[in-house]
Amino acid sequence: MYPPEVLDAALRYDLAAINDIHGLADPEYTRIAADSGLPVICMASETAPPEMSEA
Repeated sequence: MYPPEVLDAALRYDLAAINDIHGLADPEYTRIAADSGLPVICMASETAPPEMSEA
């Protein structure tokens, strides 16, 4: 998982959207994403990624 500081730094560029593969699990990351005003794509999964690779 990328720390919120990485998202904050990335927002200095011309982004069209934020793609979060961790389901907005980090409250600070979520706050930064919400404050950005950009569309947010949020991954949802019924199983954790390590379990998926064992299937």
